[in-house]
Amino acid sequence: MTSDLTPLANIPESILPSKIKSIQFIKGGLNNRNILINKDYLLKEYLQRDEKNDPIQLRYSRERTALKSLTNFKFMPKFFSSYEQDNRFFIARNWINGKIMDHVDLESNLNSLITTLSSLHKLHYTCEADFDYFDVLDRYLREYKDINPPQKENFPEYRAISSFYKEKREELDNVARSDHITRLHGDLVFSNIIQSNHDCILIDWEYTTIGDPLLDLAYLVTQNSIPPELEKRIINLYAHHNSINIDFQAVSLYKNLMNLMSTLWYALQVFRMKNNAYTFPERGIPSSKFLNLARLGFSSLNIQ
Repeated sequence: MTSDLTPLANIPESILPSKIKSIQFIKGGLNNRNILINKDYLLKEYLQRDEKNDPIQLRYSRERTALKSLTNFKFMPKFFSSYEQDNRFFIARNWINGKIMDHVDLESNLNSLITTLSSLHKLHYTCEADFDYFDVLDRYLREYKDINPPQKENFPEYRAISSFYKEKREELDNVARSDHITRLHGDLVFSNIIQSNHDCILIDWEYTTIGDPLLDLAYLVTQNSIPPELEKRIINLYAHHNSINIDFQAVSLYKNLMNLMSTLWYALQVFRMKNNAYTFPERGIPSSKFLNLARLGFSSLNIQ
């Protein structure tokens, strides 16, 4: 915590509080920079990254709409203000005092998280920046097709990955409920779930969209490496809480597709970094980490 205001020198005054007593940098994701002001005012600046596939203005628009539309819900931070001009984008919201979710917290606060997800999945508002969740996979596949050649990194050929993707999508079309569409968070990694008292607060809404709620459950399970027994409890509790029958085949297919999406993302980072498309020195993430994660992902999906 510091009272040195130099880091705020280039930030538009209209997005800042009228009085500033302290500031603190908060670790964010690859897409943003976060500054905590006066211990309760969190300022998020959106950073350009992969503008071809992940435009900054769409990420900003989705999160801004979510915060404004849902600001009165218990699982949502309070929206304060926003700024967009000259390709600079900021959002200010309240700081959430709490603990980032982990596996232990998930087991002890499972009912709270399921209650939160069930409340979210009853909502149907739309945003002009909403997208088909599988558009992300389609874009990743197109980019992967153009890389030179993936075998140099012991990655599978494009045809093998494309065949796997097509097969899972065709199977999904036969089991998924196409009419069951709700608001999704879209990025339910533990770092975006804050346990605050007895509530689960969801942050970072850059990838919210509309879709099958099973997508959120599959993403939660795969991207946080949830063990099978706990996964079963999550699915059953969600089904009970919402008085629905869940097709476990659909969940399995969604899990395959979510794992494919993250594996392709890791693989693409390797090639982008080698081509100097961008680097993450401020995050301290070496390309070798992405390389190992991609190889592990392709192996677990049994894509040769």
